[in-house]
Formats: sequence, C-alpha cells, structure tokens
Amino acid sequence: MSNIIYIANPGEDNDIYTLVNSAVSSAVDDDIIVLPAGNFKWDGAISTTKRISLWGCTTGGKTTLYVPEATSDATVNSRIHMFKWDFTARTTTMNSGIVVKSISFKSKYPSFTPSDGGSQALDIALDFKFVNDFVVRDCEFRYFGNTAIQVKHRDAYARGLICNNYFSTAKTYTGLGFGYGVTVYGEYTTWVASPQFGSSNFIFIEDNIFNEFRHSIASNGGSLFVPRYNYILNNIVSLAAAIDTHPQADGPIGSRAMEAYGNRIVCTHHRIHNWANSAARTAFVPYHASDDYGIQTDTGVLYRSNGLSAGNWIVASIPKGNHLGAPLVNGKSVTTVGETAINMRGGENLIHNNTITNWRFGVGVANPQGYSGAYPIPYGIGYASGVALGSGHTGSTAPNDDGDLFEWNNTFTPYVYGGTGSTSKFYNYAPTYYVTGRDYQEETSKTSYIPYIYPHPLKYR
Repeated sequence: MSNIIYIANPGEDNDIYTLVNSAVSSAVDDDIIVLPAGNFKWDGAISTTKRISLWGCTTGGKTTLYVPEATSDATVNSRIHMFKWDFTARTTTMNSGIVVKSISFKSKYPSFTPSDGGSQALDIALDFKFVNDFVVRDCEFRYFGNTAIQVKHRDAYARGLICNNYFSTAKTYTGLGFGYGVTVYGEYTTWVASPQFGSSNFIFIEDNIFNEFRHSIASNGGSLFVPRYNYILNNIVSLAAAIDTHPQADGPIGSRAMEAYGNRIVCTHHRIHNWANSAARTAFVPYHASDDYGIQTDTGVLYRSNGLSAGNWIVASIPKGNHLGAPLVNGKSVTTVGETAINMRGGENLIHNNTITNWRFGVGVANPQGYSGAYPIPYGIGYASGVALGSGHTGSTAPNDDGDLFEWNNTFTPYVYGGTGSTSKFYNYAPTYYVTGRDYQEETSKTSYIPYIYPHPLKYR
C-alpha cells in the first residue's frame, strides 16, 4: 500500500530540493511524494532506484520547480537532470507504477543571441532509465537544453506513457543545445527481431503540445516509440525534423521502430536568423552549422553557414522555395521554411493519418550522415533485423515486407514562396539506397496492422 508523503511549503521562491531529497531518502517503493502549490527553486539533482511517484499540488494551485537564473551553466551541466529514476538493477519486466503529474518544470532562460547572458546548459528535466510502465502527465516543461524528458528502455521491452504535457522553447539558438522535447533510446546493443506493431510494447507520446524545438521527438539506439495525437508547432531549426529517427551513424545501431499517427505538425512562423551585411559577414558567427542567412548587400542571395566560427559562409544551394523571402529593409532577420516534418534515417516505421502544414516536405527518408557503402544501409529502411534484410529484399524486387516504411493517409499542405521551389508530401533524400516499392511503400498500409488502443490505458492512473 502506498504511503503519501506531503512536502512542507518552504515559502515562495525558496529552495524545495532539500526537502524533496530528504523525502526520497526515507521513502520506500510505491510511496508518493506530493508537492505544495507555489514557485520553488530547485537547486540540485535527485537520482533514485526506488519506485517513487512525484505529484504536484492535488488540492488546488500550481506547483512550479525552477532552476534559479543565478545558477551557472557549469553547475547545471554537472547535475544534468532535475530528477532521475535508474532501474538498471531492477527486473526487466517489472511494472514501476511511477506517476509524475501536475508539475511545471523550468530551467534557465535560453540564450537567443551570442553573449546575451542567457543559458546554453545541456540539461534534462526527467530521466527514466529502464523504467517500465511509468506515466508523465499534465506537466509543463520549459527551457531544457538537452531534452525535457529522456527515456532509455530495455532493447526488447519498452513500456511507458508521456501524455497531456506542454513543452516549450529549447536551448538551440546558439547551436550548443540538442534542443529536444522528448528523446527515446534503447540500449544501443540489440536490434529486436520484431517490433510488435500495434502492441503496448512502445514508449507512447500522446496528446502533448510541443512549441519551438529542434526535434520535438527524437530517437536512437534501438528505440521503440509511438508519437500520436500531438500538436507540434514551430520548429526552430529549418533542417531539423519535428519527429526524427536517428541512424546507425549516430550510434552503434539506429532507431528500431516507430508508429507516428494523428499528429498535427504546423509552422506558423519559421526559423528567424539574425544576419549581417556583406561587410560584416566575415565577423559574424553563425548560430547553427548549415543554417541559411540573408545578406543585405547581396540582394536575393542566401548564404549557408559552413561551421560555427566567424566567416564560415557558402552560397546556399537549397531552392528559393525553401525560404520566406529576401532580407528586410535595413535588415534585421530572414526566415526559412521547415524542411521535413517527419524524417526517418533508420528503422522500421509506420507513418499515417498525420496533418502537416507549412513545411517543404511532409515525410522523408534520408541517408545517414557519413555512410557511403553499398545497399542496404545497416539498420536503415528495409531491414527486419540489424544483420539481414527483411525477407524478400533482394535489392531489385518489390515486396511489401517486414522492415519497410509504410506511409498512408497523411494530409500535407506545403509552404511555397513565390510559387517556386520543390515540395512534396513524401521525399526521398537517398534514391541510391531507398527505392519505392522495395524499401518504402507510399499510400500503402501495413497488412493486419491495428493501432494500439487510444487513449492509452495508463493515462488516468
């Protein structure tokens, strides 16, 4: 039977970390720690191996935990997370019963321009390592530089729910933050034989709002996850997808499997870049490598940063349809259109019934950076395992088989500047490696696939 531990109110804007840390130290499995209403400093990091839930105020009022602005980035980076559950030593299939709910988590305000005094810390709010059947719901996350929520699951056992949360404003403006909302990783060791599509054996990310991230949802290392029915708004890095599966090039193995459906992915405004005139260009440091900038005296010309040091500029090669116009008079900024809303660089993926608005491309498949070998790409599209192609894949036939990407019933409204520039609902960045009908299936559903029950049964635990 659960014990409920109520944390005393330390007073508005006082540190609550010490009180919570003490409660965690004395708590036992299945205890629930309940926080009071108010705004409280969080001046530390907690890591536990116990099945402990963390609730915000349950009697009215809002609970906010925030990292004080006076905290140095070095200190924030040394802590990494605000709260971590580490079940490395626990039984693989154990139901944790952990619920985190009704709390606002806030890190330091991000840097928007170089040397503006804002934070560039690579921090995490909540970190779950090998925790099964956890729930994070009805929370708010702002200003985390690495990711707001990090999940690492066992390779073959992924159980958890992140729902009805609000995520906003990652620290990516100076190029030093990862800028993720939710990240899902496996163990980086095993490519499971079957992802069990339509089952509960995934990390579910549903009914959340994401606003201003590099990748709102990202994955790697054998991950199994389902982003569904989320509202994803305003990516802040034009060449970064809202939902992304990372490839083997970013780790020993890439993302294993994803179902993405029912999401609304919208750009109401696009990445805004500071820019300099041509005389000042050599002194201007780009915020992100590969970002595009307008130059006032080079009318109509866009430059792409070739690195993060001063003067690293090349003429942009992306068609003008990827950009929202020329620099403003006496220019202050130029904006760029988001490239691809859902982009897959690894794994087996089912993408259907999403609504994508004001992006250049809706769904894409891409070659992992740095790979130049022969077909097939290890752990890429078209694989049923990490060591062999899915059955029937010969490199020339056209099977609808395990390992393929399936895309169907997605609604796409592109943004096209001046009626020029290429756009499409589905875009293949790597035609040398990926072939329609062999590796990916457009407007084709996977045979016998039925999505898992919605809402998720853990939602109101």
